Amino acid sequence: MTWLEIIEIRSVGSNRKLLETHLQDLIKEVCREADLQGVKVYRHLTLETDFSIHLYYDAEKAEIS
Repeated sequence: MTWLEIIEIRSVGSNRKLLETHLQDLIKEVCREADLQGVKVYRHLTLETDFSIHLYYDAEKAEIS
């Protein structure tokens, strides 16, 4: 069974490209550490500093703390 973790991020900065670069680096690090089935990143249409990261785990392999 798959379970989903959602991380909502709102940045106060106005440099969206720099924020996206930092988020990509963070996601790569999380993917190395965790046994993920997939990752999806969503950006708010009108608020450029709002992001939602969806992490998909295999419930039988993941540790829940």
